[in-house]
Amino acid sequence: MRIGEALGLRISDFVMGRGGTPYLEIVPRLDNANGARVKMMRPRRVYVGSDLERLFADYLTHLACSASQWGVAVTADSALLVNLQRPPLLAPLREGTVRDKTAALRKKGSVRPGGLRTGSGTATRPPCCWPEPQSGW
Repeated sequence: MRIGEALGLRISDFVMGRGGTPYLEIVPRLDNANGARVKMMRPRRVYVGSDLERLFADYLTHLACSASQWGVAVTADSALLVNLQRPPLLAPLREGTVRDKTAALRKKGSVRPGGLRTGSGTATRPPCCWPEPQSGW
C-alpha cells in the first residue's frame, strides 16, 4: 500500500471480515484534507489478516474515546489515520509527518528499510505494535 493510499483512508474504508476476509477499500478522492492522493486515481482492495482487523478495532475504540473526551465528532467519513497526540487533534496525518516519524524510527533502529511495505498484514501495523522478531525473519 502506498503512503497516499494509507493517508487517504477513511474509517468506512476498512471493511471488517465478519466471517470473510477483511479488506481496505482504496478510494480515489479529491477532497482529502491532508492532500493525500491515490496513484493513477484507481480504486482497489487490499485484503488484510485478522490480526490487523483486531488492531483496527482497538485503534477505532481508542480514536472514538479520544474524540469523545475532546468533544469532537467522529463519523464513518472521518479520516482513519489522525493526530492523537497534539493539536490539531484528530486532524488527518500528513505525508511529511509520517516521513519524519519513519526517519526518526529508522535512526533508532526500530524500523527496517522496506519493512513498512513488505510482507503480510503485520507489516502494515504501526511500529509500536509489531511483534518481536522471531527466528526466520
